Amino acid sequence: MNVVINQPCYLPWRGYFALIMSADVFVFYDDVQLPQGRSFQTRVQIKTRYGKKWLTVPLIRARKKNQLILEAQIHEQSKWRKKHYRAIQDSLSLCLYWTTYEPMIREWYNYTWNGLADLTIQTTLDIVTSLSRVVRRKDSLKSANVWVLLSISHQQVA
Repeated sequence: MNVVINQPCYLPWRGYFALIMSADVFVFYDDVQLPQGRSFQTRVQIKTRYGKKWLTVPLIRARKKNQLILEAQIHEQSKWRKKHYRAIQDSLSLCLYWTTYEPMIREWYNYTWNGLADLTIQTTLDIVTSLSRVVRRKDSLKSANVWVLLSISHQQVA
């Protein structure tokens, strides 16, 4: 059995999904320290017609030094949602399947998330679900929630 454990990332890169596809079990490990400064837990780089652009989810920094990913709260006072949606729309609107995935992406930026882990895990789950994977939730050995994606890629289709 191939088990992959990885920290949740904001709109992960293609290789992250390759890991999910290769796993029999995939675990989001959000019960670890959020890296200080810039990290892929809060940022993603996209290609636009004007070149590369970084999208960063603004966080309310906790007073404690060792804040866990699952404890990180999103700073809702900034206009990050509109900026991110427009940048993604600008980047993908000419793609073949934009009209198929646009409602899902729009919903991400209309929803009020409980925190960074909720945003990063749910958006990844949405993408994985759209790629026909079976998804279920499990309780972690600690107090955090761990999501497990059960791969069906190894089963033969009749």
